[in-house]
Amino acid sequence: MFIPRYDAYIFDLDGTVYLGDALLPGAAETIERLRASGARIVYLSNNPTRTRAQYAAKLTSLGVPTGFEDIVNSSFVMVRWLLKESPGSRLFVVGEQPLCDELAAAGFELADSAEGVRFVVASFDRTFVYRKLQIAFDAIRAGARLVGVHGNPVLLIGGHVVLGEDGFHRAGRNARIAVDAFVGVDVEHLLVAVEAVDGTDLYAVGESAAIAVAGDDVGHVVLLR
Repeated sequence: MFIPRYDAYIFDLDGTVYLGDALLPGAAETIERLRASGARIVYLSNNPTRTRAQYAAKLTSLGVPTGFEDIVNSSFVMVRWLLKESPGSRLFVVGEQPLCDELAAAGFELADSAEGVRFVVASFDRTFVYRKLQIAFDAIRAGARLVGVHGNPVLLIGGHVVLGEDGFHRAGRNARIAVDAFVGVDVEHLLVAVEAVDGTDLYAVGESAAIAVAGDDVGHVVLLR
């Protein structure tokens, strides 16, 4: 695929650069050629099951040397949003350990009960149990705000389509609980990536049609099917 010369390139990860634990054909060579031309490369993921450092380590192990500062994922976008809204606040997280680690590293207090919780953060969670739902429900009834990482019904993880965060929100809707915001959705984390390379002509490559919504901020987009 011919790619014209831009100052920076934004790549989706799973399904674009790699699939599961294998690079897709031509990905490493394309990225190496773009870097050799002096371009900045930034990677996107709406998958919150890895930290930015873990994504960087995975890419590096696959032969694409990457620093964590070049990763923008939905967890990172959530952390940025919460830091603006209420730094250091007490959170109850319906999510996996990497998201919890990112939030704790940013100075948030992670709760194991509803007491004093200011935000319930809902994300994709393969460790989800009824107890988490009850604590989240109690916290929201006591005044906590509910924010979702992305709300996707499905995710692509390791080359497999898996049920996403939407199941938690469906339970909440049945209890008449509304989500204040979906913070780490595709468009939002693309815009954060655009901000990271502000002032440049950008070229975005990804498999999600949502990547095109930020087209006014990106010089060119290619949607992979």
